[in-house]
Amino acid sequence: MDARSLWHKDQDWSEIRTRHLELEKNHIILKSLYSLISIGTERLVCKGKIPPNLYDPMKVPFMQGDFALPIKYGYSLIGQVGDHFYHVMHPHQDIVSVPKHSLTLIPQSIPPVRATLISNLETACTAYWDADPKKEENILIVGFGLIGGLIAGWLRLKGFDHISIVETDPYRRMCAERLGFSTSEADDDKRRLFQLAFHCTANGAGLQTCIDRMDHEGRIIEMSWYGDLPVTLNLGSNFHYKRLSIQSSQVSSIPAKLQDSQTFQSRKEEVLKMLVDPYWDGYLDKIIDFERAPEWFGYIRAGAVQALSLIIKY
Repeated sequence: MDARSLWHKDQDWSEIRTRHLELEKNHIILKSLYSLISIGTERLVCKGKIPPNLYDPMKVPFMQGDFALPIKYGYSLIGQVGDHFYHVMHPHQDIVSVPKHSLTLIPQSIPPVRATLISNLETACTAYWDADPKKEENILIVGFGLIGGLIAGWLRLKGFDHISIVETDPYRRMCAERLGFSTSEADDDKRRLFQLAFHCTANGAGLQTCIDRMDHEGRIIEMSWYGDLPVTLNLGSNFHYKRLSIQSSQVSSIPAKLQDSQTFQSRKEEVLKMLVDPYWDGYLDKIIDFERAPEWFGYIRAGAVQALSLIIKY
């Protein structure tokens, strides 16, 4: 049978390619239903902005080509076999052949389209573990893209009430307010200080906002990945005087402090428990046909996508 997949040909062009698909030993063939585009990361990938020293760490399962382009890339796909639905880390493709051990069975209580959030919710869960937040803390989230939004939702469902969002984009601010969060722009209400912040904008101005809004010994969890972009910060006032800390959070490993009690499997199980709640449907923003994916990656390259999430439907 033939399979059709999305490829980024060069820094300016994406296309759908067709190739013959063979069923390999101990593999299973899935009919793809949905896959999630991780807009921030995949913008860097399709523009060829991955630093060469990170080519190996950034590889994902079943990726083809390489980060120098062309490349086939993606990591949250939902497919179907019979009456069962599965999540697999796989690039955007309409039919896939994968080993059975790479599949996660989706419980019947979770609609397949909602399950596209699994991979990015694992990022949110890891951020939560890294931060170890306290219920009494004032928590700031700077940047309400999908990752910032999912972290906010994770905290909300875990019973945290003191969550504030800083977002400069009016559309994303509207999304945050629709989901029940208090929002402001970067320059609003600088008098309120925070004990914990999650930075999710992938630019230095957003990280500076976190630094400027922290209380004494505040903790900043850095969620952004900058690719090959440098960052300039003012560390001469609040950062040093207030003994602030900035910690990277990265989904590819379990925090060292939890490695005796948590695993990749237990993290995924925690995510599946959370996804039973229909609250997450509010994060399913724009669904596009697979045929239009190359066109939408043109918009992604140009930074012209107004969407909390972007999901391909096959």
